[in-house]
Amino acid sequence: MCADLPRGIGMVISAQWELVLGNTYAYTVLSAFGFFYGGFGAIITPFFGVTASYGSDTAQYNNALGFFVLNGHSSAGVALKKAGGAFAFMSGMLGYYTVGNLMCQQAMFFSFPMGDTSRFFHRKAAVAVAKK
Repeated sequence: MCADLPRGIGMVISAQWELVLGNTYAYTVLSAFGFFYGGFGAIITPFFGVTASYGSDTAQYNNALGFFVLNGHSSAGVALKKAGGAFAFMSGMLGYYTVGNLMCQQAMFFSFPMGDTSRFFHRKAAVAVAKK
């Protein structure tokens, strides 16, 4: 069995626990990577027979696998790589900032400015009081 399939399943399960904890950023990242790795792992796992269905035609297999990775737009591959790299870099930086905030809250008892989203997201208790 390919290691990507159980890794993807584990990421999706971990994402559900992040959602329970209220960490929507971690939920989104783990879900996205988990579903990608799960699908990729299912394609390259011999049990599902995807590789065997192409037989000795490795060029067609690589073409199909490339379409899965690039979502079928081979001409946009370079632009997708650049955009994906930029988004991955920004996502990583935001992740490090969030982890730094959580670590400072626990160890040094101060937090970084994370932005005020209270005008977009209301607490359940405040919504229940407003409805009365």
